[in-house]
Amino acid sequence: MDSITEIFGFISVAIIVIIGASFVCASPTLAQSDDKWGILLDRIALGEGTSEDAAKQYGFKSGYDILYGYNEPEDFDSKFSGKSLTELTLGEIWELQTKMGRKNAVGRYQILSDTLFGTEDNGYYGLQDILGLSDDTLFDASTQERLAQALLERRSCSDWMEGDISDSQFQLNLAQEWASVADPNTGTSYYGQNVGTTDAEIKEAMRQTKAKQATSGSQQIAQEAIETSQKAAV
Repeated sequence: MDSITEIFGFISVAIIVIIGASFVCASPTLAQSDDKWGILLDRIALGEGTSEDAAKQYGFKSGYDILYGYNEPEDFDSKFSGKSLTELTLGEIWELQTKMGRKNAVGRYQILSDTLFGTEDNGYYGLQDILGLSDDTLFDASTQERLAQALLERRSCSDWMEGDISDSQFQLNLAQEWASVADPNTGTSYYGQNVGTTDAEIKEAMRQTKAKQATSGSQQIAQEAIETSQKAAV
């Protein structure tokens, strides 16, 4: 009798896993990234003009190598020995952004110097210090993703995912971080710039992000059920 119960238990768990997997496969958009925030960050990057297509169009190695306005300072190659943006250290990024003036956004998420290194008002306490990154840290794709996720956290992404703040509030937070994201209250840029991600587009990216997390949670529960059943069968 116990064996029959165990068999039915395994069958039930298997069905749960299959159903969960079918939701993932049914949506090509959700399957594009395994990262928790990948869908949202991909949409933000697209709105910032740093997609891989944009990189190719303007002659950059990747979206992570794009500078504001798709322009490099005149002495960029000589100053940094022909290296691309992702080959520079944070120390070198500091030098570069200082030379770029106020319009010094760099990388896939167009991070400003004030955001990355802080300002005099906050004791130059920026993302570099928050994440404990040294001046020798490369500004490569991995580092830029860490920085972007830190920005999301600063804008209360975890609170939003837990339901502690509304979709509208979280979108406003994003619009205050990235000028290309539409303000939910106006549909325009919070800072009066061009909108790269419309109200409908950011809302859809947020919806997909939450749906992906729900699916991932169901799969984790199913996996834990399998492991529990296997232990019980030993």
